[in-house]
Amino acid sequence: MNPADVRALVVEDDHSWQQILSEILTDAGLTVDVAESLEVAVARLSAASYRLAVVDLSLDRNDHHNQDGLRVLDAVRHHTPACVSLLLTGFATSEIIKDAVTQHGALACLRKEDFQRTKFRGLVNQVLAG
Repeated sequence: MNPADVRALVVEDDHSWQQILSEILTDAGLTVDVAESLEVAVARLSAASYRLAVVDLSLDRNDHHNQDGLRVLDAVRHHTPACVSLLLTGFATSEIIKDAVTQHGALACLRKEDFQRTKFRGLVNQVLAG
């Protein structure tokens, strides 16, 4: 596969996080698409194939209990089974994290409050090498 054809999907409702993640993924050589909601994410997944998806748990700024990100993880598995998914969240309990990995197919769950660009780059490079 041509490296220019390797795509990543960022599913995040916060514009600043969209920018941070897109910048890192673009620097890693990926073509990045952004979706700010479950509906847009499903439409993007139906239209293209992705190598990596970075998905926020809560896709509603006004409802921190929103868990549409788990539904996005399910959509990723349905539309692009070979895609590696990472859940990114500021609101996850250990139960949600375990559920995201065991029931919804996420490779890992990253907490926004502990986010480090260097570690994220390393994880992205690991995914792309695999």
